[in-house]
Amino acid sequence: MDPQFVSNLQGLLQKLASASDTDTIQAVTAALGQQFYTVAGCVPALLAIAKDDQQWQVRQLAAVELRKRITKFWDEIDDGTQQQMRDALLAAVVDESSAPVRHALARAIAAAAYLDIPKQKWGELFQFLYKLCQSPAAAQREIGAYMVDALCETIAVVMEAHMKPLLELIAALANDGESLAVRVSAIEALGKMADFVESGDRPMVAAFQSLVPTMVQTLQRCLETGDEDSASSCFEVLNGMVLSDVPFLNRHLGEMVGFSINVGASEELSDSLRIMALNFLVWTASYKRGRLQKLKVVGQLIDKMMPITALDDPADDDDDSPSRIITEGGVDYMRPQVGDFVTLICAGLSDPDTLVRRASCMALGCIAGK
Repeated sequence: MDPQFVSNLQGLLQKLASASDTDTIQAVTAALGQQFYTVAGCVPALLAIAKDDQQWQVRQLAAVELRKRITKFWDEIDDGTQQQMRDALLAAVVDESSAPVRHALARAIAAAAYLDIPKQKWGELFQFLYKLCQSPAAAQREIGAYMVDALCETIAVVMEAHMKPLLELIAALANDGESLAVRVSAIEALGKMADFVESGDRPMVAAFQSLVPTMVQTLQRCLETGDEDSASSCFEVLNGMVLSDVPFLNRHLGEMVGFSINVGASEELSDSLRIMALNFLVWTASYKRGRLQKLKVVGQLIDKMMPITALDDPADDDDDSPSRIITEGGVDYMRPQVGDFVTLICAGLSDPDTLVRRASCMALGCIAGK
């Protein structure tokens, strides 16, 4: 590896990481593409920078670019250098102190695994992964769960063969007593692993079902701590499960519905989180209608939905809001209870509050349209 090549590449990445004007960003990006990213030598150079630069922003940028260049140039690199890079990648992801950099390195590892594993290379990767997930260090457990997530995207067929032992590890991490970040990464990994589960695999379905309360508790904790990004990630996993043909949520659907309506009704939370919670209800009504009717909670839900329909909407008609989600998407809840709901609408039409009257008119229009 040419030290001057590495130094020049590092200088440009440092300049790009600190750039704030469009002209500089465009000029540096063009120089990188023309002078460095056209040869396989950029791959080990990027790894060296991702490991050793003093600024985490530069290390992250190098790791992100490393993933892209591995995809393009990995097969052009000789076997000896590849093995050195595998070892260096695993060491770097353990030693790295910055979570964004660890995540970018994990994605680079997944990119190399995508090319290596089908060729029966890098057999020690899974042993390393198991060790990470059981590490006494929370940061290592978190990146272990994150790597499971990343690998499920890139080498799905291989990961499927490791489902049972991996699920045991990830289930333990979903209940991690030390770190919320570990629990969230574990839930994200569970979302990817759920794609491999068949309805007829009862033990595996039961294992996922048993983890639903833990997932909801983690989501609740994210809401309590104001960690909206992590809360959104948890909601995405649960929303994906409700759309699945596999009955992941059936055992705890009643609790999930109650939790989601409470989140959707909370004006203390951001609209984006409330919309995700209310979308869960809308999709439950569409995809789990029979199960929902057996729970006999629709009437109670409608009572809780009505105040949400009275909330102000954004000026832009294309923007989602809690009231629009409920008014336009909640019809499947209302249909079995339409008689009771019409009674509520009629009462709302004569309410002294203008917002309530407007919401009642919108709800009546939605029912008529359906």
